[in-house]
Amino acid sequence: MPISFLARFPTLRGEFSSWPIIPEVERSRYPELEADFAVLDRVLMPVFGKYDQEALRDLNSHRRLQVVLILEATFVSVLGGLQAIYAEQRWPSVVIALLVILFAVGTISAGDGQSEAASMSSRLKAERLRSLFFAYLSGTGPYGCPDRQAALGRAVVAIEMGWEPE
Repeated sequence: MPISFLARFPTLRGEFSSWPIIPEVERSRYPELEADFAVLDRVLMPVFGKYDQEALRDLNSHRRLQVVLILEATFVSVLGGLQAIYAEQRWPSVVIALLVILFAVGTISAGDGQSEAASMSSRLKAERLRSLFFAYLSGTGPYGCPDRQAALGRAVVAIEMGWEPE
């Protein structure tokens, strides 16, 4: 049984692939939707895959930086223990100060907030596209008219631009 936190443990150089919204096995159970699935695969799924992969990559980057920060804090804490043991020595406090400065500069240059914000932006777009997938399949709203493929295309472009689809 795998430890649950390891399932989300960041990788150094991960290859991230997007899973289909509805797997092929499940699609085969609905042959009447085959034409709709073909349209969605052509219009929506490439864009969904792009944003889903971006979100996974950016989230992995954010998690990797969090692990590095935990390791850095642990290392500095160990050095703080050495300072307590060797209270008459000054070298541990100098090493701690230099490492804290080095770690702070490294963390700032890594841009932690940027990877998390990028992940959230990409995830939002991917989930909006996922909802379009099901709205198109339902054939309701703007997807209940004969011009539904064009409406889907406009909605996908709107989401890519960061707008709310009409």
